[in-house]
Amino acid sequence: MFSQDYQVEVKRNEKTTDKDTIMLPADHRALDMLNYHPERGRGFTEFEVYSASRVAVLGNGVVLKLFPDEDPIGKKVKINGHNFTVIGITKPKGSIMGMSQDKYVVVPIVWAIKYFFRDGKNTDLQIALKSPSLDDMELSKDETIGILRSLRNCKP
Repeated sequence: MFSQDYQVEVKRNEKTTDKDTIMLPADHRALDMLNYHPERGRGFTEFEVYSASRVAVLGNGVVLKLFPDEDPIGKKVKINGHNFTVIGITKPKGSIMGMSQDKYVVVPIVWAIKYFFRDGKNTDLQIALKSPSLDDMELSKDETIGILRSLRNCKP
């Protein structure tokens, strides 16, 4: 599961990203689902997500801006004034129509719910699902609809 993305400013000492850097609150499965595979370091553990740990995975564009000559793993960054430890960086995706696909930072969704969304704004959540195969897509979709209806106490 992940939340929609939000524009943030990421800082490291005197270096700052552009304000159009995307913060993507996510759970421990989202990096794989979104094909943001770690190039170095790692993604979140389930414990880090549910304990609202201040850990972050950086896109390559953020790494180039804040850590041009050093390895960011284990270093601290500030995201909208909150300290995070970098635990991973993702493989570069490049640009599409001049827009970088690498200017993002991924944080645990539970942290975002507790600290970033506490004003009641920006609380739209999205759910990403990955079907075992293309042939199973409709079955996976129907199963998901059934589960969500059940959770909301809706009749079939």
